[in-house]
Amino acid sequence: MNATDVQTVVGLYVLAESREFELQEELYEDQVRKVYRNFSPWGHRPSEFDRYVRANAYLEITNHILPHCSNNRSVFCLDGGCGIGSQSILLSALGLRVLGVDLVEERVKLARKRAEFFSREMRRELQTDFLAADLFKLLRGQSFDLIWLREAVSHIHPIEDFFRLCFRCLRPRGLLVVSDANWLHPKVRWELYREYWRTYRPFSRLGESTIYFVTNDYKDPQTGEAVPMAMERVFSPGQLKHKIREAGFFIVRALTVGYVPKSTIAESVTSNLETR
Repeated sequence: MNATDVQTVVGLYVLAESREFELQEELYEDQVRKVYRNFSPWGHRPSEFDRYVRANAYLEITNHILPHCSNNRSVFCLDGGCGIGSQSILLSALGLRVLGVDLVEERVKLARKRAEFFSREMRRELQTDFLAADLFKLLRGQSFDLIWLREAVSHIHPIEDFFRLCFRCLRPRGLLVVSDANWLHPKVRWELYREYWRTYRPFSRLGESTIYFVTNDYKDPQTGEAVPMAMERVFSPGQLKHKIREAGFFIVRALTVGYVPKSTIAESVTSNLETR
């Protein structure tokens, strides 16, 4: 898939995502819609600029993945902590075979419904499946070409053991992609401290990067056993890279990704200079 094809697919995906938001009351019953709203990328009806910004954010991420998946073999991807399946659906639309896994059954059921909707809207067959399961147990029995973790490492516990499992179950030349909030970002830190004082303070402890606590409220959907989960444990890039290297990985690339397109920043700077 060349760059033009990728842009086309991402554009179709964002349009379908926007249409889903507009049709949510028709698509999903009340309880399901509550789950959707908790994870929806849109807090309001998206404008053309909203869609443009979101498409650029997706392209920023996928452009660094697809070169590693450009051979002729079918790439099998694990989307760990998939939520309601947004990233699984996008990666599948780009040609990967994806297994999305989440602990919460309600999210997985919604992800399956969303995959059907996106397949119709984009007129593409999606090779994606969803499973409610404990990631640790799943990784002990399967192998993947790509493991995708978006906003998941802040919850997976213990993360060091998980990275070691990822290293063992990746196939030769396999890729681990981690995308999460940055503890060094002032807004992220402020939001976490505010949430800590409001909600977590009686239960929390000072971690190596932030304040967090581990809950056993989540259960393995298949066995009913308690599964420990960290609540909002965010790392700095340096800390995260250290943990990934300790598991045996070689880091190919580390970068920051924002939702404001570079072209928009450049145009803004040019405009400011012209008005001086």
